[in-house]
Amino acid sequence: MTPLTSASRMMHGVQDTVFAPVSSQSTTATIAFSFQLMTRAEPPEIVIATIKSLLAVKQAVDEILIIDNNHTDKSLYQPLAAFCESLDAALNVRFYHIDEIAGYKAGALNLALAWMDRRCSHIVVVDSDYEALPHAREAMVQAINDYPEHTLLQFPQFYRSAHLEDIHSELNHYFNHHLYQPRNRIRALSTGTYAVIRRRDLQQLGGWSGASITEDAQMGCSCISMICVAPLFLQ
Repeated sequence: MTPLTSASRMMHGVQDTVFAPVSSQSTTATIAFSFQLMTRAEPPEIVIATIKSLLAVKQAVDEILIIDNNHTDKSLYQPLAAFCESLDAALNVRFYHIDEIAGYKAGALNLALAWMDRRCSHIVVVDSDYEALPHAREAMVQAINDYPEHTLLQFPQFYRSAHLEDIHSELNHYFNHHLYQPRNRIRALSTGTYAVIRRRDLQQLGGWSGASITEDAQMGCSCISMICVAPLFLQ
């Protein structure tokens, strides 16, 4: 990967800091999330709405890390930078814009893995247009405590647009039927947004693979084949 220069990297918020790693045994007291949004030329108002929804559920130990990448349209990323810069530093929201990253989204996610607060025990991948429900964090903590042996916990996802019946039907079949089969529920591939991944296991896997354009599904395959603790689909 080409080293970043001051001309190609733009950062707002708290500087990268090295902290002692978390305990290998996660408990409710030690669970901390790095909510990670990888964006590329998205409408800023949509991304800001997503960030606001995360601010409503995060706790002081969590961070929100946004890496806007692989485009140069200032009209799209400067409003995001300004919004993040306007927030209280204590909220732990960091924004980066990088003109070009090798590996597409996987490359951006690997930068997030390297730059995230090391006190965070788990990564939560969030699509830039996916707003968190009020109980999202509570449900994640409960799932981690209920299934401590699982590296990857995949939560379901749904569209907000009520008129997209065909798309809703496809998602509903996958999440409400296919993944509820016992043989599938413990072998679920990650579907991207609201995948909760234990940081130390992702590091042991070598990070995100750019071998596939669906880096989320590839991560599920890697978990199954290398860690021997399958991804788990949550209700």
